[in-house]
Amino acid sequence: MERMRLRTLDCGVSTRMTDENESTQELMRQLAELQHRVQELEQAEASLHVTRITREAILDNIPDMAWLKDKEGRFLAVNKAFEKACGFSRHVLIGKTDFDFWRKEHAERFRSDDEQVMQSGVQKRIEETLVRKEPVKTWIETIKSPIFDGNGRVIGITGISRDITERKLAQQGLEKALAESRRLLAEAAKYVGTLLPEPIRDGSVCTDWRFKPSAALGGDLFGHHWLDKDHFALYLVDVCGHGVSAALLSVTVINVLRSHTLKDADFTQPDMVLSALNEAFPMEQQDGMYFTIWYGIYNRSSRTLVYSGGGHPPALLATGLSDGNPRVSTLHTPNLFIGGMPDVAFEKHMVQLDGPGRLYIFSDGVFEIEGENGAMWGFGRFVEFMSRKLSSNQPVLDELLRHVVDLNLSHELDDDFSILEVLIQ
Repeated sequence: MERMRLRTLDCGVSTRMTDENESTQELMRQLAELQHRVQELEQAEASLHVTRITREAILDNIPDMAWLKDKEGRFLAVNKAFEKACGFSRHVLIGKTDFDFWRKEHAERFRSDDEQVMQSGVQKRIEETLVRKEPVKTWIETIKSPIFDGNGRVIGITGISRDITERKLAQQGLEKALAESRRLLAEAAKYVGTLLPEPIRDGSVCTDWRFKPSAALGGDLFGHHWLDKDHFALYLVDVCGHGVSAALLSVTVINVLRSHTLKDADFTQPDMVLSALNEAFPMEQQDGMYFTIWYGIYNRSSRTLVYSGGGHPPALLATGLSDGNPRVSTLHTPNLFIGGMPDVAFEKHMVQLDGPGRLYIFSDGVFEIEGENGAMWGFGRFVEFMSRKLSSNQPVLDELLRHVVDLNLSHELDDDFSILEVLIQ
């Protein structure tokens, strides 16, 4: 009996020992798994640390402000430039939003832009102002782009901002200078307009003209006046280039012609006038500027027109208007422009007018018009246009100006449009 009891007790002890061994083995297995998991986590953490260090190194290598945010606008990473701009370290910034350190109006604008980029999934470029401390205003240019996960879902946003204050201030200075330049050009154009002659409506010689200054104001100017009871002077000057300097030179030349202040020049002789102008206005004394001119003298008694051109487009003379058989001829002399070389001899030509005639003096801005596909209208087509209008006895000046504006595809011309019409009875 006692032996059986002892045997039973021994079996129970053995069973308990077996159970304890199995429990110990299970515990050891779980500990081994836990240790393996810890090692995996440590490796993942080490890898994450390396990733974070690498990301920070990449971001810090960007000279502009750079950052990453999650969908809720919390900062995941920033670079040193961003830290400097905000005045906070990345340890303070990570996990925070724009509302934690920017002004409310700035933070609201930033968040609105973020949401627009994440909703559209499209990059956005923004120029905006940033006021950190009154009254200092900073201009920044920001590029924001959405961040996608492997399934193409937006999970955040990245951005780069650079300070463009110097560029903006330079741009504002340029705009101010351009505005002042436009003001000066407008004043110069207004002044030039006051120097244009009054049209002559009655008498043996009648005149009319059309003048449309270019957007940049060129150097065109023209005039006419009686030298005496028989001699009528008419002239058109075109200074090279554009702007106030060109306009001032043309004004000076016109005033010299009006006041007859050229030394040793007989103003009834066009060749002498051009020669005197050439000596008075050498281009090396005019900041490299030169000019072309067409100068003519109509003698009422002899009904002759003596003329000379210095590098200028030939004038057009229409005759035979009274008999219904108009003929258009060009009045050209092979002379150089004014101011190019000293001691140059200038030719003059003469034409006899047996009946009424129309004379047209103009600048190259009348026919050097670039139309569609870069095609130039040109002098030949201009002469054809004038011939057709004169043959049909139609008004010419307004039709010509409208045609030029239509060809130019803009009301703003690249060069001055100047044409003087002289009707000789």
